[in-house]
Amino acid sequence: MDIVYAFSKKRKEFGRHVTFTTTTPQIIADIQPQPSLLDEYVTRSPSTQSVQAGPMMSEHWVNTDRFASRTQGMLHLEGGWPKDIDSSEVEPKVRYRKKVEKDDEYIVSVRRLGDEMEKYIKQNNAINIYEDYFTE
Repeated sequence: MDIVYAFSKKRKEFGRHVTFTTTTPQIIADIQPQPSLLDEYVTRSPSTQSVQAGPMMSEHWVNTDRFASRTQGMLHLEGGWPKDIDSSEVEPKVRYRKKVEKDDEYIVSVRRLGDEMEKYIKQNNAINIYEDYFTE
């Protein structure tokens, strides 16, 4: 015998507060004892024990993938040159600069950065850093 109580709710009633009312007790199921199982019944002294209808199971997911890391430092004295350019030599650096400066994207980037920096320079010049704006 399956004991099932189906509860349905319209979508427009979702999110409303629950209202409880006092009612009389109601028997939903009446399960009669089986005399054949009486021999297996054992009387125990009172004890505290939790009972669950289903087995206790749990699952926990943790990102256990290993991440290999290493500490690496860099002494950045001479800019970030490509690997094929030796930063200690002057001639390869000059050739690389000329090559980059001929690129059309370089000119567009410098103009865009210049306009942006001009805005910040004007903002900085508008404030007198030596003036006392607030009195204590």
